[in-house]
Amino acid sequence: MFSVTHDQLWKAILEDLFDDFLRWFYTGYVHQIDFERPFEFLDQELLKIFPESQITNRFVDKLVKVWLRDGTDSWFLLHVEAQSYPDPDFAGRMYTYYYRLWDLHKQNITALAIFADGQRGYKPELFQMDFMGTRLEYRFQTCKIMELDIRDLEGSENPFALALATAWYGIRAKKQNDAARLTFKIQLVKNLLRRQMPRERIRRLLEFIKYYTKFDREEHYRDFEEIIHPNRDKMGIIELIQEEAKKYYEKVGLEAGLEVGLKKGLEKGLKKGLEEGLEKGLEKGLKKGLEEGLEKGLEKGLEEGLEKGREEGLEKGREEVQKAVIEKLIQKGFTVEQVAELLDLPVTAIQRTLGQVAPPPPDAP
Repeated sequence: MFSVTHDQLWKAILEDLFDDFLRWFYTGYVHQIDFERPFEFLDQELLKIFPESQITNRFVDKLVKVWLRDGTDSWFLLHVEAQSYPDPDFAGRMYTYYYRLWDLHKQNITALAIFADGQRGYKPELFQMDFMGTRLEYRFQTCKIMELDIRDLEGSENPFALALATAWYGIRAKKQNDAARLTFKIQLVKNLLRRQMPRERIRRLLEFIKYYTKFDREEHYRDFEEIIHPNRDKMGIIELIQEEAKKYYEKVGLEAGLEVGLKKGLEKGLKKGLEEGLEKGLEKGLKKGLEEGLEKGLEKGLEEGLEKGREEGLEKGREEVQKAVIEKLIQKGFTVEQVAELLDLPVTAIQRTLGQVAPPPPDAP
């Protein structure tokens, strides 16, 4: 399994969801920002003014040129840094970025630090110097992920909130096992799929969710894929989650549905044909009415039967895929309760699939 670092993931998600990032952290200024003009990512410029970051490769820095919509063709620079570990020199480094950028551009600058570490009390937000009557203070915005309210993150429609929720769970998952990590990742995916957003944005967030918190055992990455995309035979990020699943179920369902539909169609057609034939026979004569009724009834009955059979076949296909996923998770050591939570199913449904309880009676709700 190839390794993806937190630094790489933060850099990617900040760029992929930058407009959502602005709407989340700069809510009070959104009306001033021109979202119609493309954002300009100036990371290479950061490397020039702060070459130390390239040598150590430890800092997640983004510098973005953002246009304003005040009619004066003006812009400002936004400096973002995501930090996954405590750094005693952090505030000083933020100030160094600021004064070097100001010296170069003489433009308005705003800065934000995202702290994704798990150390309570660590949240530098101020750099200051005071000597012989000369005082300097540089204060920047901060976001300490572990201090956020997970209910606000999961309840928000802003896609970037889901990236923050992933990191929030990731901080707590360090003390958990793979089963618990898989559970919270699946819950995040369910939250993601209920939102209306472009496919590419969904794909980017899925990558972030999948790789941000590492599993101890590599096979759980495959379990993650199979649960959210059961019809894939190989690893990879889901491109068309619902559409691909639909294709699979339709294929399985049509195969089973044709067989069921033909049988039901013949039975229904014969029955309907006899009924219509007898009715027509009273008007046009028993013999002719039966012939016409049987022909028309068979045609209509087959059509209705095939449609019903197709629906039943689709349901059968879904059940077969669900059963395969349940059995595989149980073989991996997951409990019935954990599987039920992952797949959002009642415990009794999992037990029935495994043959641990008797199926409900036909008239049961």
